[in-house]
Amino acid sequence: MKGKKVFGSFLAMVVLVGFPLVAFYFVNKGVRYRKDLSKSLEDYGLIEPFQKRFAAGKVLSTAGNVTVLCFPTANTSKFFTQLHDQFDNRTDVIFIVNGIDGIEDTVQVWDFPQDRQADLAEALSELKPTFSGEGYLINREGRLVKKYDLTDKDDNQLFVKHIAYFLPPKKTPKAELIRETEK
Repeated sequence: MKGKKVFGSFLAMVVLVGFPLVAFYFVNKGVRYRKDLSKSLEDYGLIEPFQKRFAAGKVLSTAGNVTVLCFPTANTSKFFTQLHDQFDNRTDVIFIVNGIDGIEDTVQVWDFPQDRQADLAEALSELKPTFSGEGYLINREGRLVKKYDLTDKDDNQLFVKHIAYFLPPKKTPKAELIRETEK
């Protein structure tokens, strides 16, 4: 009988104290992770949104989307392909790339407009861009927040983490009950 009381007390302590402490630990860990990611970001100013016109007259813009600018080389094109594949199902990530072949995704991957390279170089003047083997991240508000060296594995991992940082969580559609017409 006494063993049941001890076990019941122990179980109550685990439920009332242990579970909240474990939950607090993991929530705090997530908050620290996001703070550390935000500390590694910078602000290089606003970049005018890119636009793409399609044959059907439709115009898409990068405004409100996370924009990834990539200037891959032969050595870094594999990383770019992996990066695209990782975010391929997200319509709110636009890749603007200079010189990549093999990706047929014309809605999400756009060619870099050559007339914008001078504008971008001027906006990035303090970063001294070479536009070769480099990547840049523009957040949803249109601010350039980071430059990445695509040949550096640590920079590549940080690139992926920063893209995910700016994406809102996916919304799962609510289940709808659609009844067929009764006969």
